[in-house]
This record gives sequence, structure tokens and C-alpha cells, in this order.
Amino acid sequence: MLQLFYRFCYLAFLTNTYSVSFLLVLL
Repeated sequence: MLQLFYRFCYLAFLTNTYSVSFLLVLL
């Protein structure tokens, strides 16, 4: 259960990083 939560946090961190870099590319 804890590993699933850790994996979810990691996935959220990856999507957040990708969206930030995508916004930087748009700028």
C-alpha cells in the first residue's frame, strides 16, 4: 500500500515537471 502511494507521488512529480517544461517551451 505504501509503495503504491510512493509510486503515485512519483508519477505526480513527473507530470508536474513535464507540464512546467512544456510551459517554458511555450514561452
